[in-house]
Amino acid sequence: MDYNNDRIIITLLACLCMLLSCTPHNIDKVNNQTIKGKSNKIPPLIPRDQLPYDAKDWNNVEIDFTYLPENTEESCPMSRDEVMGYVRMESGDTDKASEESLIFFRTAIVGNNFCWLWKYTESDGQLCYVTYWIRSVLNREISLSDNNGLSPEQYILAEYYDEVYW
Repeated sequence: MDYNNDRIIITLLACLCMLLSCTPHNIDKVNNQTIKGKSNKIPPLIPRDQLPYDAKDWNNVEIDFTYLPENTEESCPMSRDEVMGYVRMESGDTDKASEESLIFFRTAIVGNNFCWLWKYTESDGQLCYVTYWIRSVLNREISLSDNNGLSPEQYILAEYYDEVYW
């Protein structure tokens, strides 16, 4: 196996271990964890039918997600260089995209999915989010889009529900 496959397997195993530890008899132990200074309480996922119709109107929705056990850019199966290569293909900056403008923000467990999120500020000042998702063993996605006024957590929720269309 190559290095990237090893990283994917280690990340999936760590996430699986955390999810398996979330049984009713020990959920309080997991809820009280702190990962790199951030709470790891497991919040309920807001059902889609309880959200405004248009995701652009979700800026008042309060949402938080559980962090992956390793809330770091390095835990992502896609390397920073690969993410930056994607930004260069998809952002308005194209080949002039600045690596300093790509800032890792957080990880999230959303349902049975794992997400890594970066902020990218284009040269014109436009804030974008870059996300890498593991939706299943064979389904991985990367995307870049304008944040449309949403917080990182609201944006993650919009992507989870496949509502990012702008």
